[in-house]
Amino acid sequence: MKAKLIWNTNAGNVNLSSTVITEALAAVGIQAELCETSSLEDLDAALADPNLETVIVAGGDGSVRQVVKRLRGRNAKLLILPMGTANNLAGALGIRLPVLELIALLGERVSRPLDVGLVRCGDFEDIFMEGAGVGLFAQTMHGYGEDNGKSVLKALTAVIGTVTAPPILNAKLYIDDEQLETELSMLEVLNTPAIGPRLNLVATADPSDGFLEVMTIEPNNGVGFLNYAVSAIGGSLEALENVTVRRARRVRLEWDGGALHADGESATVEAGIADFWLEEAAITVVLPAPIESAEQGSAEQGSAEQSSAEQSSARQQGANAA
Repeated sequence: MKAKLIWNTNAGNVNLSSTVITEALAAVGIQAELCETSSLEDLDAALADPNLETVIVAGGDGSVRQVVKRLRGRNAKLLILPMGTANNLAGALGIRLPVLELIALLGERVSRPLDVGLVRCGDFEDIFMEGAGVGLFAQTMHGYGEDNGKSVLKALTAVIGTVTAPPILNAKLYIDDEQLETELSMLEVLNTPAIGPRLNLVATADPSDGFLEVMTIEPNNGVGFLNYAVSAIGGSLEALENVTVRRARRVRLEWDGGALHADGESATVEAGIADFWLEEAAITVVLPAPIESAEQGSAEQGSAEQSSAEQSSARQQGANAA
């Protein structure tokens, strides 16, 4: 298989040389043409060929997002070598191995559809691979700023500044056919379980299932910063009493405006309507067959365990009734 290898020289976790990567790919039958990129202009030039068949991205979530923006509507497939800081999208696809171990499994490959989210509010329109929304997380990102790199201290300062005075948004929500009129501290529309710096929000989010997970957080003075922080780190945010998660393909928000984000991009928008929707199977990703099989096996095992638990519960109820 021939492919173009996009090597982001600015990725947050580049600890392997491009030579090592291309040699490892060649060992499993993938002939990769190396294209080093350090700017969007470099990326535009690297992906200009309309006849590209497979593009390999060695980088993080931001690199993958920029490549997907340019490959949507084309026939090229995407192969991700996660070399960023968070790698949320790769994790959602079951890619959790070190890069060289991952490549070693690519001798057998399968394809999988990948959904892409879109958001539009006024002049702001963009895609999202992880999530988009308004309120707590969007305001935190806006306060953090784009020039702060990945400073933990500055990020923590921005988070504390937001959650100690959480936003209250007067909103009207349309989640598919359901209509809600409520106050919100956060609306997050998710394509992956985690967003940003591995902030775990909804474990069931799947970027290949044709649905978005819609998380809403209502104002609640009884839920403080520590509750949010511990729950997000532990992946149990949706267990909080003021958090609700729904599944949908389209969301419309009528609101007073403010900070809005799509993945790592943020902007301040005017009052009006924000639309979030899904482009199903917008691009195809290439995965090692063993990873895909393991993911399916895990899902089948979980389903079997749930069925067994339901049967056991039914038998117990029958025994109690007798």
